[in-house]
Amino acid sequence: MCIGNATDGAANMQGIYNGFTAWLEKFSPGQVHVWCYAHILNLAITDVTKCSLEAASLFTLLNNAAVFFKESHKRMSLWKNVVGEKEQRRLQKAGDTRWWAKESALNNIFGSPIDGFNSAMYVCVVGALYKIETSDKFSSDIRLKAKCLKTELLKYSTILTAFIYQRIFEITGPLSKYLQTSGIDLIKSQELVNDALKSLIIIQRDCNGIQMVANKFVKWASTEMENKFDEVDVDDLIVEDHLPEIRSRKRKLLPGEVSHDQPILNAYQRFTVEVHNVILDKIVCKIKERFTGNEMLYGDLSCLSPINFVDITANGLPTTALDELCKKLVIFDNRFNTIALKNELLNFAKNWDSLKKTLPEFYIENKNTNITLENDGSSDEVEECDTQNVMKTSCRFCMNCTVCCLHVLVKYNMYSSAYSNLALAYKYLLTLPSTQVACERTFSTLKFIKNRLRSKLSESKLEAFMLMSVEKEVLYNIDTDDIINKVASTSITITKELMY
Repeated sequence: MCIGNATDGAANMQGIYNGFTAWLEKFSPGQVHVWCYAHILNLAITDVTKCSLEAASLFTLLNNAAVFFKESHKRMSLWKNVVGEKEQRRLQKAGDTRWWAKESALNNIFGSPIDGFNSAMYVCVVGALYKIETSDKFSSDIRLKAKCLKTELLKYSTILTAFIYQRIFEITGPLSKYLQTSGIDLIKSQELVNDALKSLIIIQRDCNGIQMVANKFVKWASTEMENKFDEVDVDDLIVEDHLPEIRSRKRKLLPGEVSHDQPILNAYQRFTVEVHNVILDKIVCKIKERFTGNEMLYGDLSCLSPINFVDITANGLPTTALDELCKKLVIFDNRFNTIALKNELLNFAKNWDSLKKTLPEFYIENKNTNITLENDGSSDEVEECDTQNVMKTSCRFCMNCTVCCLHVLVKYNMYSSAYSNLALAYKYLLTLPSTQVACERTFSTLKFIKNRLRSKLSESKLEAFMLMSVEKEVLYNIDTDDIINKVASTSITITKELMY
């Protein structure tokens, strides 16, 4: 009776022939393998950050700059002097294990899209590296490392590449955070993925927008360096505002060769073709490639979303709609009827506007109708009354998602007879997993609780600590007096000590 399984995409889990999914398919035919959406997105972004030499160079540079300051107390002391004692800000390492690390490392140095350039530590990083480079207190190899890092940060190509990825992270960052939350459903996850993909396709060839933002950043950085450092220092801290010219190379033609190479001589055009377009094409292709599993089933499940009810009511269901879903549902109920499911969905979609209304909303509608009759269509008074009453009402549910659909079916007891097949479809949809990040987060919590100093925790205590850590919201809602009374009731001695 297994509906589906969600894994992180490892080969031994998603293998078609010998993996865990293939083994589970033998014991539970019809179960669906859902590759965890959060892991898919992380893998796609990881691949994109290594798709070109400039991309790999950027994130290696960000990581090396953070490590360079953190690995020495002497360098950290100089960093604090440059940043200031009031703002003890540190650089973030661009690691692969934590999904937000690359985005955080990039925004720390080049500024976040929300806060703008004022939150960027670019000037502080370049200034600190220059002070280490010109200081006699550091060894020659350390000064050379500082000089190499500073030179790479001052390049215009580095700035352009940084803002390409900042635009990508601006779209994929909120999606990644949502896919890691609890209580998400498969349809909403797929809708957000499709929206993110559409946004990436829109900017797929917009390299001019990247150049405009990069030019603004160069002007801001140059002005900040002039205000923060001396004139002698500023002469050596010039931020590049253009790409270096490319030298034309001519290759000698071989005997009998007719074709001629036409290399791109314009530096900006070459960067657009070889860096910008490659990165954006890679992220679009990776998302399309990795999120294409179970397309037919997901298409059927999207019919259950209230967002599509208007289209279903107007145009009806396609001929092959819900066929794949019906194959899955027959396994769980022998009385399941495919034709009945389609009829129930059509009827439910037509009546959804009435079914989703709460009692206060029905009252407002009836009250407004009476006012309209009494005032002979006086629109001013009706609109004023509508506004006042609507402001007083509040709905607990959004009434625009699949969870609300099942809630309505259960609340009005329509799942037993009127919409029995449709209720089974909604249960199937809401049970099918879209992510398993919460499960992996539990293992991370276990690592923090059962550490080296607590290696001999008993099983009962470990289970109690795990429950309290994972279910923090429930724990915070418990009254402290109830806990004291519970503990005090265990023995007479504790009662005398605690109860007074």
